[in-house]
Amino acid sequence: MPDDNERGFPTNARAQFTDIDHKAGTTAYIVEQLKTYLGGKNIQDAKPEEIRNAYERMIQAHANTKEIPEPMKDRIANLAFISSGAGGYFNQIQTFLTCLDRYAGNVLPVNSEFSGLTFITRPRLCLQSSNLRSNRRMVALDTINPTSMAFMIRCLLDTNFHKVKNANQATYAKAVSQSPLVDEQNPFLTPLCNALTSISGFPDMMIQTQTTEGGFMSEAQQFAIGGDDFNRGSYNLTLNFKDIQHGPISAMFFYWLEYIRCVTRGSMVAYSDDIDEQRLNYTVSIYRFCLDPTKTYITDWCKCTGCFPTSLNLGSRLQVNEGEGFVQAAATLSVPFVCNKVEYRDYAIFMDFNTLMRRYCPTINLDTNGKQAKPDADGRQTANLLHPNLPKIPITNYRGLPYITSDMHGPRLEFRRVSNPVFPDTNDDLVDQLMLLDLHNKLEQFNAGSDSSYSIYAQNYIPEFYKKTQTLKETNMRDFIRKVVSTETDSKGFDVIR
Repeated sequence: MPDDNERGFPTNARAQFTDIDHKAGTTAYIVEQLKTYLGGKNIQDAKPEEIRNAYERMIQAHANTKEIPEPMKDRIANLAFISSGAGGYFNQIQTFLTCLDRYAGNVLPVNSEFSGLTFITRPRLCLQSSNLRSNRRMVALDTINPTSMAFMIRCLLDTNFHKVKNANQATYAKAVSQSPLVDEQNPFLTPLCNALTSISGFPDMMIQTQTTEGGFMSEAQQFAIGGDDFNRGSYNLTLNFKDIQHGPISAMFFYWLEYIRCVTRGSMVAYSDDIDEQRLNYTVSIYRFCLDPTKTYITDWCKCTGCFPTSLNLGSRLQVNEGEGFVQAAATLSVPFVCNKVEYRDYAIFMDFNTLMRRYCPTINLDTNGKQAKPDADGRQTANLLHPNLPKIPITNYRGLPYITSDMHGPRLEFRRVSNPVFPDTNDDLVDQLMLLDLHNKLEQFNAGSDSSYSIYAQNYIPEFYKKTQTLKETNMRDFIRKVVSTETDSKGFDVIR
């Protein structure tokens, strides 16, 4: 006769039947109990389906195998991992870092880093009209048409031209503020940051060594004599870009290189304060941030200072190749850069980055009381920011400016909701409503309780948006889409829908 487990009767359920006559066996007990769940009918008179349903109801009444306590599940998972040679389930990193692996049972994933983001700052070329008119090529930038790409390039390459106190200052400042192609609060060459496809040439960390002369037995010893800390010379980087229609990336590099050629030959001049302080006003800084898979925390970082381009592939764009209908060289650019200083993993880089952001956007880290916001001891954002942090969702792409904070897990790259020419500073526009609705749906999807992990994240790091989602309890995506299709709005969809 098969044992109890072969009949499908769980042993933990049998343990609960304390009134069983063990001499008669468990089978007799099951038969007796089944009669109760069959309504007093004998097993011989019942159909197989009735017996199966009665058996399932009996098992559910005595021992619900689906309601295993969480501690029991954790204990089973932990023992399963240990028995397979993989160590503990809940402390895999601790086991790997403190205990020796004798059976190659390491199941930890390899280090995964998102390639991250690259930020290229803006130079300070002197592109005043008097300077531009001294060169026939550069004179093309002498325009204040706020919708032209030439004006955009002029603004991006010269962060000072509308700040010089002269007769044209008011006109220039008005044109910059009205331009739909320029964001005054953004300190970066945005087109280059968006068009960058690859960057190479970063130097590796090295220690210089020296070897002693051999002794009587030709024995020698090698020892370290120090490292240059990347100060021994300049470095060469190669940046590859994809250009878009009308060639703004190529044009930007052309005028940048032409200015460098002219200013070094004396046919164009730099700003007087740059000359007095001997600054290379055509150089930029390049910030590289590698991120974790969630694109939240900075896992590796560096800063390249004193960078400038040295060549542009204009010649290859004018070549004729048989069978080439479109010029392939116009679609991609490979631009070599000179870099005078490289710094790795220095926390002062974060300070430089935030200082630069506050210089161009002074309110980026202010709270609603006008004071600089500081996270609490755990890095949580407790103040109400004037420019709140945006959630990490696709809807917020192309919105906001970066700012670096830190919490107990490390440095965080956040994006603050700051208005720009595309997304004006309006409250509750269509994009904002869609963002809040998406955030509300995620809060419900990942446990609507206030103690769920996603809710804790929202309360600690995006508290302003979390509070707004509390007003959407009676709203769903279907109602939102119905409002969108039934309301006349502008083509961009930025109008408010009530």
